[in-house]
Amino acid sequence: MGSGVLNLKVIPFVNLAPECDPIEDQVAGLNNKGEKHTFKISGINDGNDGSQKLKVVVGTSTDEFIYSVGAKYYEGTDSAIVSYYLREIGETILTFLISDDAGTELG
Repeated sequence: MGSGVLNLKVIPFVNLAPECDPIEDQVAGLNNKGEKHTFKISGINDGNDGSQKLKVVVGTSTDEFIYSVGAKYYEGTDSAIVSYYLREIGETILTFLISDDAGTELG
C-alpha cells in the first residue's frame, strides 16, 4: 500500500467558454459597394451565469474583398452587430472571438 500528497485548489466556479447561436453565411451585392453592411450575432453569453464581462472581436482572412470589419457588442445584451464595407467581388472568411474576463481553469 502506498501513500501520497497532492494539492487541491478550490476555485469559484468552472469557467465555461462563451458561446453564441450559429452564424449563417452572408451574401452581399457589390452594387451596394459604398454602403455599410451589417449582420447580427445573437445568443451571446458567458457560458456560465451571466456575471462575466464579454468582448467580441472579428477578423477577416483578407482585406482584398471587404474592409473596415468590426463588431460592436453592448455589455448586458445577447447580441453584437458586425459591420463591413465591400471592396471587390470574392470571398473571405470572418473569424469571431468571444471572450470573457474570467480565468481559464477547468474551462
